[in-house]
Amino acid sequence: MTVKIIAVDLDGTFLRDNKTFDEVRFSHQLVELKNKGIHFVVASGNQVMKIKDIFKRISGEIGYVSDNGAVIYDGNTHIRSFNIDPAVFEKTVLYIQKVSPNYGILASTDESGYIDASESDNFVEMANTYYPDIIKVPNLSKVEKTISKVTINGPIDEYKTFAVKLKENVDESLVAKVSGFGFIDINVKEATKQNGLNALQELWDVKDDEVVTVGDNDNDAEMLAYTPLSFAMEKSSNMAAKMANHRIGSNQDDSVLDLIDDVLAGKY
Repeated sequence: MTVKIIAVDLDGTFLRDNKTFDEVRFSHQLVELKNKGIHFVVASGNQVMKIKDIFKRISGEIGYVSDNGAVIYDGNTHIRSFNIDPAVFEKTVLYIQKVSPNYGILASTDESGYIDASESDNFVEMANTYYPDIIKVPNLSKVEKTISKVTINGPIDEYKTFAVKLKENVDESLVAKVSGFGFIDINVKEATKQNGLNALQELWDVKDDEVVTVGDNDNDAEMLAYTPLSFAMEKSSNMAAKMANHRIGSNQDDSVLDLIDDVLAGKY
């Protein structure tokens, strides 16, 4: 078995808690990965522009499975997207505003995040951590953009009940998942990190057992489940830990970079 793709989640996985990583070490690894014909892919709930900003000082080829698999890029080349139907998006926003008026709501596109002008400054500040370009609009439900993901900020322990209500009251096409740090993401059911990776695998002619996946939360579950070389972080959600075949250490200790070294050394 030869590894041809290493796909990693960002928050709680590749990034330390302060949102940094060892850029010098990783830059050297990326060169070695290319020399060995191994693709590096970021598979994240983050928007693609935010991911690119995180890696702005890194020279090298990176694949992007962003917005939980809704938007897929090979470098700067768009591969495909799984977007929310405009009518479903409008109904979703109106439903959340009605049943959970205290939830903050953000709508994501390839390039921007859209927030209703009535949202609190607290929520805007929190969202800015993950969306570098946030635009306030008079009526979020009427945004005429191609929406890849809706993110809400609310009690995480309510997300399973909320996910069921969303399907029952809004549309069967939608799925809600915990992405961590107090956020719940809403995508169409086809928008998974696995499906995003599958699109890149088809492009690069890579088999499932040639893919290493690393994650820590519920939105990583599908990609951790489908390949034998799956790794959950030391501090993972129960679902992520259950789906992964292996465990590694903490994001604080650069455990993903250690794993990349193991792959380069031929351990996997």
